[in-house]
Amino acid sequence: MTEYSISVIDHVEFSSVEKKWVKLESDIDIENIFLSWFWIGNWLRQSQHLSPKLIEFKRENIVVGLAFFCTHTKRVSGIQIRQSYINKTGLFELDQPWIEFNDILIDEQHRQPCSQLFNEWLKEQDIDECVLSLTLKKDIWQNLPNVKTDIEAVPAYSVSLGKNTSTFDTYLAGLTKNTRSTLRRAMRYIEKQYGTVTIEPVKNTLSSDDWKQLSVWHKERWNDESQKSGFFNPQFIDFHQYLQQNPTENYRIETLIFNAGNIKLGYLYYMVGVTDIKFYLSAINYCDDNNRYQPGLVMHALAITHYSLIGYENYDFMGGDSQYKRSLSNRSYFLHCITLRPDSLRNSCYQALRKIKASVS
Repeated sequence: MTEYSISVIDHVEFSSVEKKWVKLESDIDIENIFLSWFWIGNWLRQSQHLSPKLIEFKRENIVVGLAFFCTHTKRVSGIQIRQSYINKTGLFELDQPWIEFNDILIDEQHRQPCSQLFNEWLKEQDIDECVLSLTLKKDIWQNLPNVKTDIEAVPAYSVSLGKNTSTFDTYLAGLTKNTRSTLRRAMRYIEKQYGTVTIEPVKNTLSSDDWKQLSVWHKERWNDESQKSGFFNPQFIDFHQYLQQNPTENYRIETLIFNAGNIKLGYLYYMVGVTDIKFYLSAINYCDDNNRYQPGLVMHALAITHYSLIGYENYDFMGGDSQYKRSLSNRSYFLHCITLRPDSLRNSCYQALRKIKASVS
């Protein structure tokens, strides 16, 4: 009978875990930039002072799965709740470089037994809530014994790239009549008012002037308390500057700069893999209030044809429900925020208090 085990390293030595992670990443051979050392190593660099624990899943003493684990305690109505986070810290400033496609780094053939083992281990650790967010996988976490699983679905969108998306006109032909009309009208308006739209790809590190301009426009767009731009957060800035400066063989940052005549329309910032383009953020010059001025739509449409033409297979808008994503995509899916709550007396009391609070609010 195959034996699986789980162990925890409390004090992580950076170079040692890097070797383990990179080896397992290579063995699994999946394209997921958010579970690559390119992302995870940078996250660990920033959060190492919090002493995240490394969970190792082994099959017959060979490492088949890895994940980081941070735990905090909060008090709710007099009850102390122990919350844990997979590959996140649980602290907003360090988690604002949002991880998507989050998961245990594991080969699918080992997922089922290791998930069950992890569930048993959680209860032994006296954990009340374990959060895995945002993840593509959900089925494996449902119907686990002695645990309540809450799942929040987040719509996500992408474009499958190919022959039909390799030119502006062929790509538009696959969109709705209304979207085609809006894009053509916007393109005509921008080029008439400002000049021909061009794309300048910048691999890895932006110039200091472009980085400053990108941050200014992003902060202007996301400036309310509920959706504050990451560029107000020094940890977010440090995280992304480090990514730009430290590409790997398979992963890097790329920014497309869009110009129209003598003006800069804006920036689209991407996580780039071998076959996959993940749109991460935009910074747009809203210098014109005419309703035909739709620089964001035009920029994405041109970017989709640009990446299709040079051979990428998928243009991923990732999580978040927006009209422009629905209009420009040809595929939809869901990411999930999963919260595991092992059965316990304390958790039962906490859940009862939550229901009472919800009923009177």
